[in-house]
Amino acid sequence: MRNKRQPTWKLNRYITKQVHTRTVKACQAIRSWGFISLFLAGVSLSIVMSACSSANVDNTGNRIATSERDINLTFVSYSVTKAAYEQIIPQFVEKWKKEHNQNLKFTESYDGSGSQTLNVIDGLEADVIHLSLALDVDKLVQTGFIQSGWEKEAPNNAIVTQSVGAIATREGNPKNIKTWTDLTRPGVSVLTANPKTSGGARWNFLSLWGYVTKTGQDEKQALDFTSKVYKNVLVLPKTAHNASELFLTNKLNYFGNN
Repeated sequence: MRNKRQPTWKLNRYITKQVHTRTVKACQAIRSWGFISLFLAGVSLSIVMSACSSANVDNTGNRIATSERDINLTFVSYSVTKAAYEQIIPQFVEKWKKEHNQNLKFTESYDGSGSQTLNVIDGLEADVIHLSLALDVDKLVQTGFIQSGWEKEAPNNAIVTQSVGAIATREGNPKNIKTWTDLTRPGVSVLTANPKTSGGARWNFLSLWGYVTKTGQDEKQALDFTSKVYKNVLVLPKTAHNASELFLTNKLNYFGNN
């Protein structure tokens, strides 16, 4: 019998290469942006692509006898990647058609990395999944949705991007925010996503924690510092994308005082 996982893994390796290329270009563009509000941008370890189910398979495990030239994939990713994939997927589909003479159709789903992990465990059928945390992927391994060793199927252990923690402020930086410690000051409003639902938000949390522990202080001091920062967080959006929209579109009134 033909290996039903093979087409998906082949696509995984191909998509990983394309995502890496596009992400590097996006990061170069981001460096030229001017941020206009206070935002805690997290360290992101972006992990792609784990096959969770085989494409075009019925409930008996047999491949559906549709056109051999058509491949339908359910693609699940975390929220902030949506804008990138809106550009990547059409080009990928076109290139795959040209090189392999197969028609690809993607059904896309975007939400926080943690939420997407739970969605898959709860029944969301995914052929390809892109998450921001190794912990989230490990949950899918532990629950049997993907096989251990999946990361060896793509270059660089399937890690597509790495980024650094950054603080974005309003134009002119009226609160004079210069270091992580400044985020604990009274009157400073911090916006970050909810670590319970967003993978990027967990990296935000770890950025704060690491700021303390990497400078020689202990975990008790790290907990105290991180708690002080989160006391200045007035809202915890579900996803990093939601948080980005809030500070970029200036929807919350208290931003006006930052």
